[in-house]
Amino acid sequence: MDDIKIKKGGIEKRCPVYRVDDETINNKKLEPECILPLIKNGNVRRYYFENLNDSLLYITDDTNPKDCPNIIAHLKEYKKKLEDR
Repeated sequence: MDDIKIKKGGIEKRCPVYRVDDETINNKKLEPECILPLIKNGNVRRYYFENLNDSLLYITDDTNPKDCPNIIAHLKEYKKKLEDR
């Protein structure tokens, strides 16, 4: 990830960089160890979550790029957009 600079910020609905759906995960074969379910207020019920349709790419400074090459390729598609934020 040396050539990808990620700025901290919120999750933008219009920017599909970090927010991915099941179809994207499957089509791009994104590594599951770097993916977490996206839980919004509207998904929370008393004893469970519902309609968990989207996920988040969860990458930290400790994430080894060699362990998630498909996610790195996904992020590189949005390199310009990430740099412009």
